[in-house]
Amino acid sequence: EFNYSFSGIAGAWVAYLAQSVISINQIGLAIWGWVLSGVIIGYEIKTRNEAPSVTVSNKSLEPVVISFGLIIGLVVSLPLILTDGQFRSTVKAGDVIKIEQNLERWPQSVIRMNVAAQIFIDGGFADRALIISQKAVKLNPRNFEAWEKIYLNPESDENTEAQALVKMRELDPLNPNIK
Repeated sequence: EFNYSFSGIAGAWVAYLAQSVISINQIGLAIWGWVLSGVIIGYEIKTRNEAPSVTVSNKSLEPVVISFGLIIGLVVSLPLILTDGQFRSTVKAGDVIKIEQNLERWPQSVIRMNVAAQIFIDGGFADRALIISQKAVKLNPRNFEAWEKIYLNPESDENTEAQALVKMRELDPLNPNIK
């Protein structure tokens, strides 16, 4: 017999996975992932065949597993949080050299580089902004905003602008604002 509920949930999950491969880092997509995960778990619980089973509970292992997960989470996220906080404080201080030094710290971020490049352009340091944008492009050549910073930088020569324009068109071919 054909199960319409299961097919609908499975189809929605496959569509979600396909879209998540295409467009990562979208809050709406993340919400759909959370909702569909809950639906799948709820469906499994509702359709579960309750068979008597013997379960062995090991409560003494739970704190170890939770602590291990917490430590792994901190190890992964703490460098990002610290680097972002230090970048923010150097931007508030307004020291150009310290901002550049902060951009070299690990883990590097194209987002921070793009923000710094815009700050430098606005502050009259277009030559330094161009260098930062070029580093951002080396770090992530598929970042549209880094190429845009190069294209809009007054210090860019014609060849650099042309190369940036080609990459911008390649990365966003349907954008009507790219001439």
